[in-house]
Amino acid sequence: MSRPCLLCSADQGDWLILEVSSRPDGGSYRLRHGDISRGTLLPREPVTDTWEICRYGHMRRVTRTAAPAPNIVVRIIRAIVGATSPDEPEASADDDPTVVQLLGSTGGGKSQIVRGLWQEVLPPSHLGAPEVTPGHERQVRRLLTPEMGQRFTSGSIEPTADYRQTARQRLTAYLGAVSDDPGAADTLEHLLRQALLLENPDSATIEYRTRIWGNTRAPYLFRSAQGGRQVTTALVDLPGEIIDRLTDLGDGGRKLGRTEKAQLNYSHHFLGVLDSLSLSSVYHQLTDPERLACSRVSGSGPGQVFAATHQQANELLRSVLLMSDGDLTSMGHAKLSIAVSKGDTIHRALTRNSATADGQGPLARWAWAFRRPESARDFQGAATDAVLAALNHYDPQYMSAPARQLMGGLLTETDRFERSRLADEVATAVLEHFGEPSNFWGLVATDSFAPLHVGGREVQVETSERYWFTGADGSVLQARDLVSSILASALLGADFGRNLVSTLNATAAIRFVLTCTREFVAPDGRVRQVGDPDAVIPSNAGLLHLMAVLFQEPGL
Repeated sequence: MSRPCLLCSADQGDWLILEVSSRPDGGSYRLRHGDISRGTLLPREPVTDTWEICRYGHMRRVTRTAAPAPNIVVRIIRAIVGATSPDEPEASADDDPTVVQLLGSTGGGKSQIVRGLWQEVLPPSHLGAPEVTPGHERQVRRLLTPEMGQRFTSGSIEPTADYRQTARQRLTAYLGAVSDDPGAADTLEHLLRQALLLENPDSATIEYRTRIWGNTRAPYLFRSAQGGRQVTTALVDLPGEIIDRLTDLGDGGRKLGRTEKAQLNYSHHFLGVLDSLSLSSVYHQLTDPERLACSRVSGSGPGQVFAATHQQANELLRSVLLMSDGDLTSMGHAKLSIAVSKGDTIHRALTRNSATADGQGPLARWAWAFRRPESARDFQGAATDAVLAALNHYDPQYMSAPARQLMGGLLTETDRFERSRLADEVATAVLEHFGEPSNFWGLVATDSFAPLHVGGREVQVETSERYWFTGADGSVLQARDLVSSILASALLGADFGRNLVSTLNATAAIRFVLTCTREFVAPDGRVRQVGDPDAVIPSNAGLLHLMAVLFQEPGL
């Protein structure tokens, strides 16, 4: 009986079988569908790798050549210290991956975030909190899998250059790399036509299905280990058009296609990437050169990009709200997170306003965000509602010590009006403190910011490094989560209204993360262009925060 695909739950996870023979001087392959086979593999060549390919093109290795038996000395050492280390988890063909779907507009920063996660450097284990049990620190290995560009001839593994490749493009590239076969694309198409002919003799249907086969996004695979347990996380970058179709459901709009439903159906975690440049408040604080540098969409002016991304950001929030009821995935209630990208643009807006804001009230540095008559009220209200939502979604037992300290009397207060007052006090303190540009930049990029003061209490909000290890030790909600949620909710509330953002927070336990994967609007005032090595932030606080949200357990 056929197994379902572990990346999209397609009922035919082994719709195609790929067999590979690798040798030092080259390799060959054979693609099979039932009794149909095509490829360069000769009968005398041994099969060293076997892959299953589902109906939508996702590849999964099921067997590989066994390594030579270790000598007696190696076997004795392994018996004493263990076969694998936490840093190098052994690959398994039976891993049931955690599937994370990425939603966001074109040019909104999804690919930058994926690249950033790939390059992020984890803090060394000795930086962990003392209460973390040795050997239980979370470690993540980025697996550059063969379908992402391994070349047997050179013995090296290279990541694919294009993070927007479809599953079909990945498979075709892999077939060509395996055997240097220039006709790999034709071989695959010929086999697809024959396979589809067995299912439906209609020529027009075969032509269409052959053309669209494998148009799903190829996943980016990460392997993590905690103690002796390993987990594979697959990040699937969904096309931006899916957001439009999701929000049209029930309104007479376009329905999701079969492929799109398969992509959404089997999801453990939805990550929405919301472009800071889509916020009208941020957009109007930037100059035209800054807008152009940050938009990163070729062929369009900043004004056109803003008009499109502003609408798409609104639809993204509505899409996440739709997903919060669990009806769009067979997995039930998936985790929901929103990464606010391009934090350097928010920092620039704060910097421009800071000189005139001193002594003008706790929210004066955020005055640039109040572009509508009701924006200030929605800004403050959405931030306060984020505090109350966290209080309702999380048990204090599973909060970190700084999170409980930040909440203060809220954890025991029963009077509804007093709870609202205390929540407003917490939200105002966070907005005032991180409205100071250097504190905001520390939260997003450098991990260096001053302690927060609220209600006479000093709160040491976790750095991203401390957040990583505290999360590994079992804290589900940390002060850093609360701070990020307050800041993001306030900005989104000012732009899209308190009602939408607060409903979203109240419906599900949304994680917000502020990220800055590239620094096109620099703190020193320069505008950096593509290709400038200083425009890349190789390691930063927001990315490490996001890595913990995506890869660590326990979850919600």
